[in-house]
Amino acid sequence: MIRPFDLRDLKLVKDLEPQRVVLDSRMALCDDYRPFQNALLAYLLTGRGTPTLVLRQHQAGGDLRAFGQWREMQCSVQGSGAGRVRARLTALALEPSGKEVQVWPQLLDALVEQVGQHGVIGMSAEVDDTGFWFELLQQADFSVYNRQEIWKLQPNAGQHEHPGFQLRLGTPADRWAVQQLISNTVPPLIQQVESDEGAEAGFLWEEGGDVLAFLRVYRGQRGTWLKPFFHPRAESVARQLIQQATAMCAPQVLYCCVRRYQQWLSRPLEESGFESLGTQAVMVRNVAVRLPRPALSPAPMREKGLEVTTPIAHSRAGGAK
Repeated sequence: MIRPFDLRDLKLVKDLEPQRVVLDSRMALCDDYRPFQNALLAYLLTGRGTPTLVLRQHQAGGDLRAFGQWREMQCSVQGSGAGRVRARLTALALEPSGKEVQVWPQLLDALVEQVGQHGVIGMSAEVDDTGFWFELLQQADFSVYNRQEIWKLQPNAGQHEHPGFQLRLGTPADRWAVQQLISNTVPPLIQQVESDEGAEAGFLWEEGGDVLAFLRVYRGQRGTWLKPFFHPRAESVARQLIQQATAMCAPQVLYCCVRRYQQWLSRPLEESGFESLGTQAVMVRNVAVRLPRPALSPAPMREKGLEVTTPIAHSRAGGAK
C-alpha cells in the first residue's frame, strides 16, 4: 500500500533515512537534508518540509518499506507553463530486500499522481547521466530536458580580481528585470523547469541601466549554491563577475550549477579555481492536466507581421528600451 505520510510512519522514515538517495543536487550538496524532519514538518505545518509518500507491502519473505519526497517550485518566467507549479523529486529510500526493481516504478507512479492532485504540472529530478537512477527514471517515463555540470570551489581557493565594475545585491524591485533576463537567455524548454526564487536572492550586474548578469545564490548549512544567468553582452566579463561573486560568498564551500546551454562558462570557472564534479541529467515527467475545452472562433487575420527583436532586461519596471 502507498499513502501519504502520517504519524504511524515515524519509525519507517527514521529507519530508512540512512538509505536515502537525494535527487535534488542543491539539497544534496548544500543542505543537511533530513527526510525524517522534513516529513514531520510537512505533516504538521503547511508550506514547510517536504510532502512524503510511504510504501508498505506485506510479503512472505519480509515486509517491503520505502518512501519518496518532493517539493514544490514555481515556474519562473514567460513561455509554456510560466507561473505554474512544478515539483522536484527530492529523496527516495527503500529497505534493501532484493525486490527494488518491482517497488520503484510503483512508488514513482504514485508520487507523480500525488503531485498532480496538488495542481502540479510536472516533476523533475537531477541524476548522474549514466547508471541505475538514470535508467530507472527513463523506465518510469521521465525524459531528459537538459544536462548540467556541477562545479566546486573550496574556501579561499579562488582567484580574485578587482575590476572597475561591481556586482550588487538584488532586491524585490529587480524581480521583473531578472525574469526578463532569464526569459531572453534561457531556452524556452528549459524555462519550464527553472524555479522562481526571486531577484533578492542573488547578485546583479548592470550596464547602462540594463541587467546583463544575474547569479542566483542559495546559502545552505554545508555550502553555497550559485546559478548564473548571463546575457551575451556579459560574456567578456564573466570571469570577473564569477570571481566577485565568490569573494562575496566566502568563506563557505561554493557549488556552481551550469546548464548545457551555458557550457562556455567552463573556462571562466576553471580560471577562477573551480573543479568539475561531473555532469547530470535534468529529467522531467509531465503530469496530464484536464482543462476545459474552450469554444473555438476564427482567428483574426493580420495584415502585417510582428518585427522580431532581442530585448534586454532593465532593472526598473516598464520593459526594454
